[in-house]
This record gives sequence, C-alpha cells and structure tokens, in this order.
Amino acid sequence: GYLSTLNYTQEAAAEFIEGIFASPMGENTLIVVLGDHSTTVLPNEDLTYVQQRELRFRIPMALLTKHQPNPRTINQPIHQVDIGPTVATIAGLQGQSTWVGKDVLATEQSGSPWVYSYGSEFHYRTGDRACYSRSKNVLRCFTLNGIDPLFGPELTQIPSDQAQVSFFKDVMQANMQSIALNLIAPPKYQLPAKE
Repeated sequence: GYLSTLNYTQEAAAEFIEGIFASPMGENTLIVVLGDHSTTVLPNEDLTYVQQRELRFRIPMALLTKHQPNPRTINQPIHQVDIGPTVATIAGLQGQSTWVGKDVLATEQSGSPWVYSYGSEFHYRTGDRACYSRSKNVLRCFTLNGIDPLFGPELTQIPSDQAQVSFFKDVMQANMQSIALNLIAPPKYQLPAKE
C-alpha cells in the first residue's frame, strides 16, 4: 500500500544518495531536493487556521553536499527564487549577477517573502510578520519573533502594515494581469538559426 511505497522510496533515495557520496563523484556533487507544491490534505489533528495555511504552503527543500560550509536548518520562509543564488554560493561561483532571490545560507539573509491569493483568501509572510485572511476584508497579522507559526504557541496579533498589504496586493494583481496577457497573446519565441 501507500506506506510500503513511501518506505521503499525513502530506502531507495537513501541508497542512491549514500552511493553518490561514497564515490569519487561525491566530492563535487550537490543534490537539490525540492517539492514543487504542498498539499491540501491536512493531518487528523486540531489545527488553527494559521497552522492550516502554513502547512498548505510548506514546500520541502534540502541541499545535500559532502562539504557544506555552513550546515543548518532554516525556519524562515524562503522562495524558489532563492535556490539559484544559494546553489551558486555552495558551488563557489562568484561575480556580479542579476539574481532576484537571495543566498539563504548567508548569515544576514532570511530568504524571500511569499504571497498567496485565491478567491477570498489573501496571505503573506515576511521575515517576522505573518498575515492571513479568511476574506479580503479581514486580514489578521501576527509577529513571529523567530517562532515558527506551524509549531509555535499562540501568536501575538499586531496591526496590519497597510503599505505592505498594498504592495503584496499590487504584486498579485500584476501577476494575474501577466497571466491573462500571456493567455490572450502568448509571446512568440524563435529558436536560434542552426549553423
């Protein structure tokens, strides 16, 4: 059944990863494990609305390398745009870049914020602020102070930052407009001419 499949997958993945790092290839290998979405299936536990939202947006990511200079668990929200800069740092790549994201392993960085809007829901997180709504008219914000809202105790409610709310709503509006534009008039890509 389902649990047997999970157990087999875990064992096969562990054997594969251990095999790579036991070989000479393991000296110069970085494995990036990343989920592309979370799940709407909730566990059979009594969760608060905040915990339900947090669980819905959690996407696992692991960076595995034999010589990780600064190994740790990051509990701050990060974004998929942070993967490129982080991998570049681990690989030792330097120089000017136009990364949108941040290197999440740099001590002064905490990752990039996230925002979600669907129907009447609107949620966003930054480093120490988390805001969630059940409708677009009622937004409840909390200070995190290093607390993970999925596992932490009761959160302290704070007033919403209207400038931040407007910014994230503008981001979502721009995103929806670009999606609509691409549906109406998709960009035309040309492959380079063969030599």
